[in-house]
Amino acid sequence: MLARALPLFALGLVLAMPATAQQDDLLTPPPGAEHHDSGLISMVLVPGSGLQPDANDLVAVHFTGYTKAGAVFQQTEPDEPAQFALDKVFPGWREGIALMRVGETRRLWIPAHLGPPNTAAGPREAIFDVELTGMRRMPDPPAQLNEPPEEATRRISGVFTRQLESGKGDGETPEADGRVLIEYTAWNEQGVVFDSTIPRGRPTAFQLDRVLPAFAQVVQEMTVGERQMLWIPRQVHAGQWPNAPKGMMVIDVKVVGLLGDSMMSIGPEAAPGAQPMQGQPNQSPTGGGR
Repeated sequence: MLARALPLFALGLVLAMPATAQQDDLLTPPPGAEHHDSGLISMVLVPGSGLQPDANDLVAVHFTGYTKAGAVFQQTEPDEPAQFALDKVFPGWREGIALMRVGETRRLWIPAHLGPPNTAAGPREAIFDVELTGMRRMPDPPAQLNEPPEEATRRISGVFTRQLESGKGDGETPEADGRVLIEYTAWNEQGVVFDSTIPRGRPTAFQLDRVLPAFAQVVQEMTVGERQMLWIPRQVHAGQWPNAPKGMMVIDVKVVGLLGDSMMSIGPEAAPGAQPMQGQPNQSPTGGGR
């Protein structure tokens, strides 16, 4: 599962005491504001020069949320940005933050139809000042999601595989009950990530005799450094993978290392392949592992 599947107001947030914003242009967008086809209105307050996130990337933001009357109803702590996958938040934030670059602060006037579906998270119609402090790229989904490509190999288990990278190790493969350190991202048939090691910024250790057998059988044949794409039909994975989609499950998996009995846990400082969020050096985009 994605590390702590994060709704908008799940991390790094504090409820603010009611206060009234003093900016004259807060409640009514000024002439220089951008009006978008969806009904969103936005205005750049501080330009950014970093990367611009895609719809499914991981982002870190500081923000202040205002009601239509200008009262602050929620905001982040100064040293704790909210961190989440952009495809997991409500439409107004998804569209508005995707317009930004790292380092940018933007004001978003969000109409009710683009707001959160659950008003417990805040008013549906609101105004936000958002600073994009960091982001991390998620891999693009493969071109073929509903069915494997012709060049894929069908395994006895019913899984289809295609090698993306050959191994760079000494040729050793995991034991059937061995522990293996892997990086992976899994998509559903719509190309939406439902599980990944990327949000926590480090690989995950699996014991192969305790995971989906068809998945374990493929990993058991892989060497360190090898990367495979797997297409796992529903009839193969049904009921055996947490939060698995109803249809085809597609997984990009790479073996990072083999673990002996003495290596029972791997910390982020010891995990090869971990990459910091752009704009947030050495910080996991979810604030830690699962």
